[in-house]
Amino acid sequence: MAEFDSETNADLCQASIDFQGPTTIARPIDHHDKSSSQYKNAANLAETRPKGTRLGKKELGPYAFEDNMPEGMLKRLRTGEPNRRLNRIGRDGRIYTERIVGNEVPGLVPVIARLCVASSSELQRVHLCHPSVQHVHKGTNPGHFCGYRNIQMLVSFIQGTKAKGHERFGANLPGILQIQDLIEKAWDGDPQNLGRQETGGIRNTRKWIGTPEVASICKHLNLDHSVHSFSDTKAARAYEQLLNFVEGYFSQDPEETGSNPRVHKSHRPPLFFQQPGHSMTIIGIERYKNGNRSLLVFDPSFEPPKQLAGMVTGSSSAAIPDKIASRLLRSYRRGASQLAKYNDFEVLTLEALTPPI
Repeated sequence: MAEFDSETNADLCQASIDFQGPTTIARPIDHHDKSSSQYKNAANLAETRPKGTRLGKKELGPYAFEDNMPEGMLKRLRTGEPNRRLNRIGRDGRIYTERIVGNEVPGLVPVIARLCVASSSELQRVHLCHPSVQHVHKGTNPGHFCGYRNIQMLVSFIQGTKAKGHERFGANLPGILQIQDLIEKAWDGDPQNLGRQETGGIRNTRKWIGTPEVASICKHLNLDHSVHSFSDTKAARAYEQLLNFVEGYFSQDPEETGSNPRVHKSHRPPLFFQQPGHSMTIIGIERYKNGNRSLLVFDPSFEPPKQLAGMVTGSSSAAIPDKIASRLLRSYRRGASQLAKYNDFEVLTLEALTPPI
């Protein structure tokens, strides 16, 4: 247990979240094509401005009218995050070279499952997405690019499972500038999409993006997807609807045999999650015996604590004290009290991409 006693506040990454967007969800979502996507109540989250109206700083951020970001930042984005090569011996005895990128953390989902079980005996059930999903955080880049990081996390699932569309991305995750190009190409191929008209174009800029841009990419790549919106009503708060949806989404996957009875390891894709002011990737949900629930998210604003990253690369099976497990999970949990601060949410799901068990 001594190995867990050196936890420091710095490792907890509990600084204020680096919000990337406005305090309300105000971007209208394109509804014109419902053949590959089902949009539910999305209009409730859009302002009553005519579609195609040029958006401003409220929706696109302080750089809403930027033509090009500073050359120094562009250069850093072209260079990408620091990476190194590591040789590993595979199960077949062969030596494999692995590319390790500074802000990409694979293998976290199984560790999150272990921490959830260790953190409380009151845990009734934890549902998790496919383990191939990587946590991609902001790394050394100073810009507000959370929407792009969440797209990278979705792509990590597509690549890791070799799901439909994986061949479009190659072996590595696309960079921010590559994703901008992909969004622009999606607009080029869809004359009815008003994204470029509303944003003025995003290539080489720091304009905020959100659910509409993710939906545009999915449509461009012929990935079946759905956008689900949740707003406060007299019957239920938005966060209650959200928790119900996420729990149902992960619960519908068949069970794996031989796993911890409190852990449901699904093969479902993660969810792109937009709350007012910020986007994240939902990787699962916890339910406790008292009925309380918490989302489990990969937040681009937070780098995993060093101890948690060490658990991914290490082979230790030592017991984890519940207080340490709870502390390590702090930046990955979003409970009802946090979610209740907001009246609107959006979730984008990838459909028909669940690999066979």
